[in-house]
Amino acid sequence: MKNVFLILVFVNLFAFNFFGQESLISKADSLRNLGRSFYDKNPARFISLLDSAAILYTQLENKKQQGYCLQNIAFAYEEKLDNVDSAISYIEKAIPIWIDIQESFNQANLLKYLGMLQGKKGKYTKGKENIWKAIALFENNNFEAGIAVSYFDLALLYDNASQLDSSIYYFEKNKAYFESKQDTSRIFGVNTKLFETYLKEENYKAASEMYESNLNMEKSSRVHWQNLIDYYKISMKYFKLVDNSELYEFNQENYKRLCEKLSQQGIIIK
Repeated sequence: MKNVFLILVFVNLFAFNFFGQESLISKADSLRNLGRSFYDKNPARFISLLDSAAILYTQLENKKQQGYCLQNIAFAYEEKLDNVDSAISYIEKAIPIWIDIQESFNQANLLKYLGMLQGKKGKYTKGKENIWKAIALFENNNFEAGIAVSYFDLALLYDNASQLDSSIYYFEKNKAYFESKQDTSRIFGVNTKLFETYLKEENYKAASEMYESNLNMEKSSRVHWQNLIDYYKISMKYFKLVDNSELYEFNQENYKRLCEKLSQQGIIIK
């Protein structure tokens, strides 16, 4: 009888631990999945939900999902709320996780991003060190696309440092790779950054070439709405500078139309 009692206690404890853990996993996954729907529409809510999910993944010792939650929170802080300090804080929490579980790709991805963020804070030397560490990791894994996107972040750092020649150089290296892959989305994005940089240099001929190049890709379904918003804003600035009211109004109308469409979907525009 005593043995039967002990077996029942063991079974109940096992069931409690198993189903208790299953409940935590389900809750963490639900919070993460629900959070995704708020990224563009309510980034503060997105951050709150993923933060809660990260806590549960920590309890579950699921380091991979914990790392993803932390880095996605960082992206939201920087991309949606312009809070670079908080973005850096969360990236610095995520990087040790990827190192611990030997995920060199994710480590490299965050190192390059951290370097770009540090450039926004004027920490150019440290930022460049982290981006070059990322490039070395990508090279060790023969991941050319990773190297190319690292060049993009390096170009952004140089842009923040007002070293425009270096910025253009690395944007062009990024562009060359994605042109070889015919990646419309990436090409459009880097063209927009080159367009903006040439305006800073007052190189209106080169700026015009970037405008025309993107005009040919503008209607592509592969171009993200944020890139279109940026393109229209820079185009308005350009045509105001060159005193072309017709094309200024043309791009202004495109900008307004897109903003209205996004607003109707509840998407926050920056």
